[in-house]
This record gives sequence, structure tokens and C-alpha cells, in this order.
Amino acid sequence: MFERILAPMKIVQSFWSKKFYDFKTRDAYNNCPTEEHEIYSRVLSCLLLSKLYDRVELVTDSKGKELLIDTLGLPYSSVTLELDKLDKYSTELFVLDEIYSMGIQKEPFIYIDENIFMWAALPSELNGHDVFTLRQKKYDYSDKAKLFDVTSQFETLNSYLYRSMVLGTFLQPQSGMIGFMGGNSSSFFQDYSLETFTFVDQYMPFMNELKYIVELNYVLTSEFFYNCCRKNKVIPVSYLPKYDDPEKISPILFNRNERFQHYSYNKNPYQINELESFLRYKFPEYYYRIQNMLVEKSF
Repeated sequence: MFERILAPMKIVQSFWSKKFYDFKTRDAYNNCPTEEHEIYSRVLSCLLLSKLYDRVELVTDSKGKELLIDTLGLPYSSVTLELDKLDKYSTELFVLDEIYSMGIQKEPFIYIDENIFMWAALPSELNGHDVFTLRQKKYDYSDKAKLFDVTSQFETLNSYLYRSMVLGTFLQPQSGMIGFMGGNSSSFFQDYSLETFTFVDQYMPFMNELKYIVELNYVLTSEFFYNCCRKNKVIPVSYLPKYDDPEKISPILFNRNERFQHYSYNKNPYQINELESFLRYKFPEYYYRIQNMLVEKSF
């Protein structure tokens, strides 16, 4: 089933432990069943990637390394603790670890979320693109723009976004887009990350005035991303155009006729049971490490 390759692009995943440990208070993740099943998903994603690619890097923090590496022994080829630097940020800005992890890359890479399961290696033609994403997004004007309490300070921080928000015209993606992203242009992602954190750092004193802080994640992954594309004259390539249509996504969790599957966190008992059963059957050593950890209440 698996054919391991020496890929010119390394795989990157991130784990912000502060976000994980804030699990029960995160409104943005209220569909996740338990922390246990997020761990199942993360472990399975890593193990499948490690069977396909020789370089799978984890960007995490000290507590993340303690959980995933020291306790569970996941086979990442390299680990960096750069996410210790995110400690001052609210975990409601749940995309920050992903953007930061891409921004520190110095070579071509593919960022893959913890809820993506790879059944086969990605096509080699991806190596020729500066920037690629999972899908081309269909955008529409969002009523969520009206939820923002726009301050006058915002105008001085980012006039482009300020105009969009005041006019109610910033574009809202139909679903999250950073689950799968990468390319040859590490400088583009460095600029994207710099733009994001410059804005967030400047706006932090006014965060309490933002009524729905979680909605800011959509601004960072849509408006900021495409604003950086425009500034850098980059046209991102969609890897899987069929994902433009949600109706074409297989409802079966482990449908290995697909190259990969993007697992949607939800409380569907069938999917939860299938995820746990598959991990126990294919990777029993890691499954029982998780069970021992649960008994010892290590997280």
C-alpha cells in the first residue's frame, strides 16, 4: 500500500500544545469529540506520512515534544521547538501555529494538517510550483464581516482590511484552507507569516474590542493570504480542483481509493469508531501507548 519516496520537498506538521490543552474552552473546536480522538488523528496522520516520506518535520513547543515525542514516540525525522514563541497569543487564533510553522521554512515544503490521512505520495508535479493549496476556493461576501467591532486603530494598522471590514466586503472561504499548503517559494511564506504576526502584534492591545476573535482566523487565512499573493505576484495552484465541490468528497473515512483524505472533526460515532479501530489494527503499538497515557492521565 505504501511506497516510500525520497521527496525533494519535506513534509511539515505543527502541534501547538497550548491550543491542545485549551481544548475544552475553544469555541472553534466545539465539534471535536474529545482530546483523545484528536490524538488518534494526529498519530495516524504522522505514521502514514512517515511510511511515505523520508523527511517529516514537527514544529512544536516544549510541552508538545514531551507529549508526541517523549511519551508517544512518534517517528518524526526532525523536531523544532519554535512554537514556544507563541505562548503570549490567544489560542482562539488557532491558525497562528500553522502560519508560523510555514514562515520559518528555508526550503521547499508541504504543510499537512494533523487530520489529513495520506494513502499515497503526492504527484511529483507539485515540485514545480511556487505556491499550491488543497483547493481553489469559492468565495462569497460574508455576513460575518458585520460581527467585527472595527476600531479606528485598525485603519492605521491595515487600511486594506479596514476598508473591507467597514464595507462588509471581505471574502469568506467556505471552509478552512491551511490544511494542505506549500511550494518552492519559502520567501513567500516568510512574507505571509511576517505580515500576519506584524498585524496580530500591533492589534493585540485592541483584541478585547473584537467581539468575535475566532472570526479573525478567516481574515488571516483568506484576506491576508491572497493579499500576499497579490503583493508578491503569486498565483497559487490548486492541487485538487474536485475539492471545490464539497459534494464530491467521499463520506467514507478510510476510502483508500483516494490519494488522501481530509478528516473532518465531528461527533459522528461511526467515524470516531472507525478512526480508533483503524489505528488499533494497523498501529497497535502506538494505539496502546495512547491508552497507557490515558490511564496515567498524562494530558
